[in-house]
Amino acid sequence: MTVTKRQIEIIEYIMNNVSGITGDKLAKYFGVSSRTIRNDILQINSALSGDQLLCQTEGRLISPSIKASKRIGYYITQEDMEDFRAVLSGGSDRNHVIAPHNRGYAILGHALEEGSCNLYDLEEELFLSQTALREEVLKLRRMLKDKMDLCLLVLEGNQIRVVENEEKIRLSIFNIIKYEVQTHTDWGSDYLELLFRGQFDRVEYESFIKAVKDYFGGHEILVSDASLYMVVGAIYATVMRKRQGHELFGVKADEFPVEVLTNLLYHLKAQKLDLTESDEALLKIFLYSIRLVQSQKDTRASALSGVILNEFCQEVLAKYSFDLHQSDELFNNMALHLEYLIRRIDTGYRIDNPILQDIKTQYPYAYEIAILLVPIMFKYKSIPIRAEEIAYMALYVAYFLEKVNRRLKTVVISAPRQSVNAVICNWLGDHFQNQIELVKVLPKHQLEYPSPYGGEGAVTASAVDLIISTEGQRVKTDIPVFRINGIPNQQDFSALNGFIRRMRVSRRFTTIVNKYFNTQCIKIFAKEAGSADWNGKAPFEIVIETLSRKFKEQDKIETVEEYVDDVLSREVNYPTVIGESVMIPHPLMTFAKETAVAAAILKPPVTICKKAVKVIFLLAIEGRPNDDVSILFEFFKQVAMNENLVHTLYEAKDETDFLNRLISISTSIELF
Repeated sequence: MTVTKRQIEIIEYIMNNVSGITGDKLAKYFGVSSRTIRNDILQINSALSGDQLLCQTEGRLISPSIKASKRIGYYITQEDMEDFRAVLSGGSDRNHVIAPHNRGYAILGHALEEGSCNLYDLEEELFLSQTALREEVLKLRRMLKDKMDLCLLVLEGNQIRVVENEEKIRLSIFNIIKYEVQTHTDWGSDYLELLFRGQFDRVEYESFIKAVKDYFGGHEILVSDASLYMVVGAIYATVMRKRQGHELFGVKADEFPVEVLTNLLYHLKAQKLDLTESDEALLKIFLYSIRLVQSQKDTRASALSGVILNEFCQEVLAKYSFDLHQSDELFNNMALHLEYLIRRIDTGYRIDNPILQDIKTQYPYAYEIAILLVPIMFKYKSIPIRAEEIAYMALYVAYFLEKVNRRLKTVVISAPRQSVNAVICNWLGDHFQNQIELVKVLPKHQLEYPSPYGGEGAVTASAVDLIISTEGQRVKTDIPVFRINGIPNQQDFSALNGFIRRMRVSRRFTTIVNKYFNTQCIKIFAKEAGSADWNGKAPFEIVIETLSRKFKEQDKIETVEEYVDDVLSREVNYPTVIGESVMIPHPLMTFAKETAVAAAILKPPVTICKKAVKVIFLLAIEGRPNDDVSILFEFFKQVAMNENLVHTLYEAKDETDFLNRLISISTSIELF
C-alpha cells in the first residue's frame, strides 16, 4: 500500500475519533481544503483495495476502507480497525510523520540549518500547498512573538530567512525548549528532531539525559524533571548548533552566577564535551532562570526579591487590610517565585500561562490584589510584568484568602432602627467579606451584662476580635470598637479599612515576639549598687559581649569580636537610646547569618548618653531585607515611649517572667 505521510495521519486521526469526524474538521486540523481531504480519503481507499487481506475467520479476501456518513462524517468500523492497524504497521514508515502542531518547528529547522530555505523545498516534506505553507510560517512567527517575544524569521516572496545572529538564534531555541517542556507533560524530543533535522541522534540525546541525571543525583542537587529536561535540551542544542557549523563568539555571563551549572559543564567537558567560553556563558544566561538547588541555603530568595515582596505586602495591607506575613511558608514561596520572575525578566524569557483566563474568571479579587505588584516591579526593573506573571502571583493570593487568612470575628451592636442594622450588615458583607466574619448582631446591654452568648455572659476578647457600634453608640469594653454613624459611606469604608489594618499590625507584634524571643536570649544583669566588679570593663561592654555570645551559641553571627566591635563603634557615633530608659543597639556594617534578638535588664540602670538605661534589646540583622525587623523596631519604640510598660518589664523576677511579660505587652499594644 502506498500513501503519503499526511494520509497516514488522516487514517490515525479518524481511528482516534471512533464516533466519526467531519471533513471540515479534518481540513481545519490539517490546514488544507475539504476537497483535498476528500481526495486523500479516495486515494486511501483506492490504495487499500489493492492490498486485500485474508479474513482469518471466514477465509475470504477483504478490503478495509474509510466509510462516510452525512450524519457523523468519516469513520472506520470496528471490524476494519485491526485491519487498518495491520496495514499501517506493515507498510509505512511512521517515524517521519510530522504532526500538524510540529510543522512550525520543521519549517524553522530547515531555515536554521542554512540560514534560509525556499517554500518549494518544503512542499514535498510537509505535503502542504504554497498557501498553507505561508499560513504555517505566519503562525510560527506569531507564536515566537507572542510566547517568547522573538522576531527570528522573515518571509520574502518564497524565501524564509533567519534575521538574527547566533546568540539570538540559540536563545530562541533555548526558549522553545523551555516552552515545550513547560507545556507538555511527556517531555518528548520530537520538536528537537525537527529543529536539528539529520543531526539529531535520539540515542545520544538519551545518553545526555542519563549523564546529567547521574551528576545531579551524585551531587545531591535537587531538580524537578522539567528543569532536568530544560538543562539537557539546552546543552544538547548547543552541541547540535556547533555540529551544524554555527559558532558563537563574544558572550560573557559574569552577572549570572550559576555555580551548580558551572560545575556540571566542567564535569561534562571532562568527558570530551566541546564547549567554548561563549557557549558556557550563554547557557548560564538562559539557565539562570531555572531552579537548581544544592542545599537548603540555596532555597532562599535574593535581597531584591525580599524588598519587592515586602513592599507588595505593605501595599496589600494598606489597601486591602490583609497581612500576607501570616504564613511564613506562603511568604517564602512567594519570595522564591518572585526571585525567578526577576530572573526571567533579566534573561528576557517570557513565561506562558495556559490558565490565565481561568484565573481571571475564578479569582478576580485575588487577581486585582496581585496587580499591585506591577508598579513595584516597574520601579525596580523598569519593565512592566505581563498578565501571565500577575496571574501566577494571584494564585498565591487566592490560596492566602482561602486557606491562611484569618477573618476578624465581629459583633455589630444593633441600632434602634432595624433597617439600619440590615444596611450595615449587607455593607459589611459586600465590602469586607474577606476581612470580617460577622458572628452576631446584639443589643448594647448584652455586652455589659451577663447574656447567653458564648455560654459565659458578656462577649469577651477570646470570642470576638472587633465590635462595630452603630449610630454612634459608646461601648465600655476591652475589645476594639469601631463606630459608624448612620448609613455607612465611602468615608466609613476608608476609616474601617485603616482600623482593620492597624489591628493587623498590632497582632503582628505578638507573632514577632513569639518568633524571636526565648529564655536563652534573655539575661538579667543584677549587682549590688556599690559593687564595681565588671571584669575591668564598662557595664555596657559586658552586656553587649554577653548577649553576643548567646547569638554565637545559636549560630546567628559569624564572630563575637567583629560583631561586638561594630556595635560599640556605632554607639559612639550613632547612639540608639530611645525614650528615657530603653536602648536598641545593633551593628552598622556587620550582617548576621540570621536575624535574632536578645534582651537585657540592667539592675541597677546603666547611664548611657545621660539616660538611665534599664532595658536593652540587641539586634542581629541579616544582610537581606526582612519586614520582621521593621515590626520589631516599631514594637520596641512603642514600649520605650511608655514608661509603665518599661517598668513592667524591669520588675521581672527572672528570664521566664520577663518573656511572659513581654508577650503580654505585645498582645495589649494597639496602634489607635
